[in-house]
Amino acid sequence: MSGSPRALAHEALLEQATTQTFAQDLLERRWAEYDVPAADRRLISDLVFGTVRRRATLDAVLKAHLNRPLTDLEPGLRTLLRLGAYQLLLTGGIPPHAAVHETVAVAEIVGAPRWKGLTNGVLRNLARSVYPTNDEPIPAPGPAADAVPLPVGPTDGNRWRKVGRRVFPDPADDPTGYFAAAFAFPRWLARRWAERLEPAELWALGFHFNRPPLATLRVNPLRGDRESLLAALAEAGVTASAGETPQSVRLAEGANVVALPGFAEGRSSVQDETAQRAAALLAPRAGERVLDLCAAPGTKSTHLAELSGDAAEILAADVSSNRLERVTANAERLGLSSIRVQATAADASDLDAGPFDSALVDVPCSNTGVLGKRPEARWRVKASDLPLFAESQTRLLTAALARVKPGGRCVYSTCSVEPEENAGVVAAVLADPRFADWRIVRSVVHWPGRPGDGGFQALLVRAP
Repeated sequence: MSGSPRALAHEALLEQATTQTFAQDLLERRWAEYDVPAADRRLISDLVFGTVRRRATLDAVLKAHLNRPLTDLEPGLRTLLRLGAYQLLLTGGIPPHAAVHETVAVAEIVGAPRWKGLTNGVLRNLARSVYPTNDEPIPAPGPAADAVPLPVGPTDGNRWRKVGRRVFPDPADDPTGYFAAAFAFPRWLARRWAERLEPAELWALGFHFNRPPLATLRVNPLRGDRESLLAALAEAGVTASAGETPQSVRLAEGANVVALPGFAEGRSSVQDETAQRAAALLAPRAGERVLDLCAAPGTKSTHLAELSGDAAEILAADVSSNRLERVTANAERLGLSSIRVQATAADASDLDAGPFDSALVDVPCSNTGVLGKRPEARWRVKASDLPLFAESQTRLLTAALARVKPGGRCVYSTCSVEPEENAGVVAAVLADPRFADWRIVRSVVHWPGRPGDGGFQALLVRAP
């Protein structure tokens, strides 16, 4: 493969579209195959992740600049046009002439010179229609049918780049259609959210999910306090600040987390603030037997251990033996000895019978609260998945409650904001006569971007 970053991005994008492999996995394989400089890796990652994430946005704009259906084009040509449109519309710092020239050159590199004419014509036409034509988007009071939402940083406000023609449904008449196309989400999901949110809230949600995600660290209190970690980060030139949860540290920019001060020595883990609230809600205590069901890769298991002073007995159970190895590795890096692992069946029927003093059930779900984390996640989830997830979640919560002793507690947690996976599951389980002695003490929906990831957590307590 040529050393051209755009050619490498095109190769990865075409394979992703064909195989539906996670983009991150495709890129990691290429980093192992090719000697790619760090600056090129950053560019390629942005091009691949951004093009996958905003596919619907790019397609809507391209359709308005083509005289034939986009679906009639060869997959490689369609991918090339998306790659060029992403650079023209949704990046900063790439001059339009460079974006067009370098993208057209990819056609020759990949052995398809027949694509050059159409690619050049469409992208030049698009570049002329974007206003302004430099890298600075114009501020806008609100969206319009020619306004492309930009993936700006969390402190940059909500901004749009204008295109000189109508490319999306009118946001005033069809907010669902505008959101689905302009922010790039499946229409069924856009419709669900539009029924629950005002348009301004819907736009804010779209901006949150389309911004480059920044990592949040969880300080390991057994290896030092937050203030000392912040000082070490500052000394290394890393801008960070204390978050809302007691152990959280927010990074202000992207970073190679494993190379951060103290990470290898177990001073911190990567965990969003919303996820940190799950173990804190359970509040494990020294001497307790604690069940962590669906535990891999162990981020919450290790948090439970930290909160209990590494003095509880924590069983980390999961269906994947391979992923349980990561639980053990994470515990070792953090210097924790209170966690043991157990592989279980999908329905947890072979799980340790307990009894446990408390349980955390962080179930597999649709992940609609964390769709900014993986670029292709929004295109994988389907409406028909939700009842299937709810069925599995019900089985898992039932298995956990059956193993907690009288007077014990359980936290049910998801990364979803869909009611049937959250409050609906809890209500269905507690309606079972077997669990008549359980009650809900607290339940909360964390909406994405306020300020962390989205999700749901419920604290249930069993009568003594």
